[in-house]
Amino acid sequence: MRVYRLISLNILLSAGLFLISCVHAAGAATEVRIARVAAPPRLEDFEDMAPRGNSAQLAKVTDFIQQQPSDGKAATQRTDVYLGYDGANLYLVWVCWDKEPQAIRGHLTRREAVTPPDDDYVELTLDTFHDQRHGFLFDVNPRGVQSDALWTEDSGADYSYDTVWDSRAKVTDKGYIVWLSIPFRSIRFHPANEQVWGVTLMRYIARNDEYDYWPRVSSRISGRLNQEALITGVADVSPSRNMQFNPYGYLSGLRTLDDRDPIQPRFDNRNLQGKLGLDSKFVFHDSLVLDTTINPDFAQIESDQPQNTVNQRFEVFFPEKRPFFLENSNFFSDTNIGVYQTSRILFTRRIIEPSFGARLTGKQGPWNVGFFVADDRSPGLFVPDYSPLSGTRAYFAVGRVSHDIGDQSSVGAVYVDREYNGNFNRVGGLDASFRLGKNWTSWFRSLVSSTYATSDVVSAVNTSSGAGNTIAPPAIGYTFGQDHEAVLNGIGRRFSYELMFQDITPNFHTDAGFVPRTDIRHAAQYFHFYWRPEGKHLVFQGPELNTHDIWDHNGIGLQHIYSGDWVFYFRHNLLFAPIAGIETDVLRPVDFSGLPADHKYAQDQVGLVVSGSPSRLITWRTTVVRDGTVLIVVPTGQLPITGDELFINHTMSIKPTGHLEIDNTYILDRVLNGAAHHSSFNNHIIRSQWNYQFTQALSLRTILQYNGLLANPTYSSLQTTKDLSLNFLITYLVHPGTAVYVGYNSNLENLIPGLCLPVAGQSVGCDPNGGGLVRSNGLINDGRVFFVKVSYLFRR
Repeated sequence: MRVYRLISLNILLSAGLFLISCVHAAGAATEVRIARVAAPPRLEDFEDMAPRGNSAQLAKVTDFIQQQPSDGKAATQRTDVYLGYDGANLYLVWVCWDKEPQAIRGHLTRREAVTPPDDDYVELTLDTFHDQRHGFLFDVNPRGVQSDALWTEDSGADYSYDTVWDSRAKVTDKGYIVWLSIPFRSIRFHPANEQVWGVTLMRYIARNDEYDYWPRVSSRISGRLNQEALITGVADVSPSRNMQFNPYGYLSGLRTLDDRDPIQPRFDNRNLQGKLGLDSKFVFHDSLVLDTTINPDFAQIESDQPQNTVNQRFEVFFPEKRPFFLENSNFFSDTNIGVYQTSRILFTRRIIEPSFGARLTGKQGPWNVGFFVADDRSPGLFVPDYSPLSGTRAYFAVGRVSHDIGDQSSVGAVYVDREYNGNFNRVGGLDASFRLGKNWTSWFRSLVSSTYATSDVVSAVNTSSGAGNTIAPPAIGYTFGQDHEAVLNGIGRRFSYELMFQDITPNFHTDAGFVPRTDIRHAAQYFHFYWRPEGKHLVFQGPELNTHDIWDHNGIGLQHIYSGDWVFYFRHNLLFAPIAGIETDVLRPVDFSGLPADHKYAQDQVGLVVSGSPSRLITWRTTVVRDGTVLIVVPTGQLPITGDELFINHTMSIKPTGHLEIDNTYILDRVLNGAAHHSSFNNHIIRSQWNYQFTQALSLRTILQYNGLLANPTYSSLQTTKDLSLNFLITYLVHPGTAVYVGYNSNLENLIPGLCLPVAGQSVGCDPNGGGLVRSNGLINDGRVFFVKVSYLFRR
């Protein structure tokens, strides 16, 4: 282990020294100079696929180059883009020629749902600070549907970003046309007599899974903005001192199951009640943004995509979905974005019931800053009303500062604090990312944690992540811990390699982050190499290899996983990949109460992944894995054993019309007791989401989900649970911030009407020895809510 660790650290240290000793030679970027127009261009001026009238003065770029599937070759379809500006807006008109216009994929779908391989679309990435690190991203499909995002070289696209801009599109018998108008007040840039912005233009052709760029953005070079072109000629414009106020009103009636007191579970019925809230945004010095929220509400956010959480030894990650916490989250990101996800020092789903929040983010010269504060009422809401902790709340404070170094490298510092009822958890440290030439990057982070926890808070407060998981509480008293992580990442046209090392001490703890496992030294490697014949049918094929080796700080090997697959990728987005692997796990007495000594479990694995999008009507992906697993949900008094597991995850998206999208998911996790060869449990999750888009503004969304955990009490400690939920949402979205939502959610669960076993001889109260909520074969309604939410965006 020590040899492996030294090798890993020496590789990363050598790479860092290599960066310092290298001088990067940058070639001259392609430049396009655009002119100020007297009148805005119109979509109608391009109906013949060429500009007419005043639009003829627009600058033109053409000659797009493929990045995928055939890097460096000319695009299979011609694309012309025309650019201009006036005192208020930047204009782009995309003329997308197509020899097979009937094959163009374009659906009238909800905003932000422009995704490959479902739709053709065009994309503008605008680097207004010309730092090759941050950019604004705008997508439009052939039906005029928008998506927008913030792009960072470290984190990729953050689609939680929403701003106001205009787009129109039209399909013709020669292709399609897209018109964009981006207000300068909707983006940020430094004031100057003449702007110099970085830019990339991309067109995606869905049926070929083809990405065409201007200028050329090669997959042989890691990164996008370091290959950008330049826009010049934009003069005498300003983003203005943008202020936004987004008030909302919310009206709801609900019925929920209140089981905070296990002795007296009950249904809580509330008639129509309302609340008001306000989101606001202030822009300072054209580059600093202050976002605030008071009484935020997220009723319109769709439920989490299903995941299997049964028989899991560690917390399962559910991504954040709430817009306020997602927007500009890249300023607080200090994680690696490669194959392996490093620990998260800030995981905002820990903030479950906020009543206020404020966030300052932005860039001043080479400095990037992010500060964030919020409260969380959930600790005082998840305990019974008679608890001394009822009504209490936690407070979060986060700060991160980073400094750009050279070409796309940086160093930074981060601090996260959670304070609650005299208890605290404080985590801080340093991180750095370095670009090592065209293909290689490295990332480092070192953190320390300081925690003080009292027994009453640890035992009484529900430490749920808000997604159905429970995190491990901290140790009682004062504890200190460390987390050191490093990553080396190489990406090329045919190969990819990633090496990650983590050293997390036993007492490292974060209440605000996501660190599912501590007391580990973890070395992981990923490698793939693809042969790329790029023929009539086969595009590429090759092996992918994964290794994980985990030891504790006493040198005990806790887990070793070695797996591989061989990928075959064909035209029409068809993928076929057989999988094989082996795994060993060790459970210690500290991992499972009752184990007399360390116990080793060995398993093997075979599987298959198949996916495709052969037409505009259907996209699917199926994963089937047959392997062994450590069965920890054994009956009381028994010890964990090796189980035989069958896991299936099938997703299918169907678009029978240009307005209707149906997304379906089925997950099966079946585990057999390895000794008895009888089923321990079958876990079924079925989800179907229907979205009908009447117009670009008006839509109806329906989600039906069934979770059925069928448990065998002879071979598991689980109970059979069944849950059926139904969600309706009507949305009228004028533009981001101005919308009307009308929703209804209902949930059924297999509970007896009285919820629990009564105390003998009494009509109220539950038997404290009855085991809590009592399951039945039938379903009863244990929750429903009807709501109306209206918001309006004011901009100054």
